[in-house]
Amino acid sequence: MFTEVIIPFDETVASLRAVPVGAAVASRLNVGAIAVTVAPSLTTAAGMEASAQRWIEANGLPEVKVASVVSGSPVYQALQTRLGEGHPLIVVATATHPHSRPVVGGSVAEDLVHYSPPGYALLVGPSVAVGSFSLDGSLMACIDTEVDPGPFLAPMTELVTALALDPILVTVMDLAQTPMFSMGRTGQEPVPVESVALQHAAYRLASLGTSAPECVTLFGGDRVETVVDYARISGVSALMVASRDRGGISRLVFGSAALQIVQNATVPVFVVHREV
Repeated sequence: MFTEVIIPFDETVASLRAVPVGAAVASRLNVGAIAVTVAPSLTTAAGMEASAQRWIEANGLPEVKVASVVSGSPVYQALQTRLGEGHPLIVVATATHPHSRPVVGGSVAEDLVHYSPPGYALLVGPSVAVGSFSLDGSLMACIDTEVDPGPFLAPMTELVTALALDPILVTVMDLAQTPMFSMGRTGQEPVPVESVALQHAAYRLASLGTSAPECVTLFGGDRVETVVDYARISGVSALMVASRDRGGISRLVFGSAALQIVQNATVPVFVVHREV
C-alpha cells in the first residue's frame, strides 16, 4: 500500500490547488502528506516553503508538511530520491495548456506520471472544485475497447482497495446503424451496441479481488464531453485514463482525449502510464 502522498508545487499559488486533494487522499490512506518543491538555491527554496506554509495554514490543512529539494535538475529527477523511498502517491495540479510552465504543468506532469514508482499519478485539473473534493463516490476508469485494458487492472485494483472506492468501467461508443423497415420505411436508425470488451475487462478486474465493477457504455460523438458530463452527473470521486509511451497525458490510450479530460473534468484524474 501507499506510504505517503507527495504533492509537488512551484512558485505559483495555483500549483497548491492539489494540496486539499492530496490531504483528503492521505487521510483516507492514513498516511502523511507532504508538499515538495524543487528550487535552484537554498534562498529560493526557503521563500517558496514559507509561502506554501502560509497558504496551507490559511486553508486549514496543518497536517500537510512542507519540504524542498535544492536542485537544478528536472522536477522528476530531483524528486527521485524521495520517490524511491517506499510507495508514494503523487498528487499534482496541472495547467490549462499542456506546454505552459505554471502549475507544475505540461511536461512536468507527464514526467511525474511516467516515472512515479506506481506508474501513475493523480492530476488535479483546472476545473476541479478542490474545496469540495471528497472520496465518497466511485473510481471511474475510461476504457478504450479496441485496446487491451491491462494497464488499468493492477492500478485500479490497488486504488479501489486502498481508497475504499467502488469501481466503474466506462467506454464511449458510436451508435450503430441498422436497417429500418417498419411502417413501410427504409433507411437507417441508430441502436446501441453493448461492449463485450467492457464486460470482459470487468471480469478480469473482479478476478483480481475487487468488488464487481459497474459497467457503463455511453453513446456520443464527443468522447471528452460525454465522459466529463457523465462523471459530473454520477458523482464519481475520480476518473482514470491511460497515457501512451510518449506524449504523456495527451492521449486516452490510443484516442486523443486524455489531456482534455484532465482539463475539463470536475474531479481529479488518475493518469496511468500504459506500460505499468
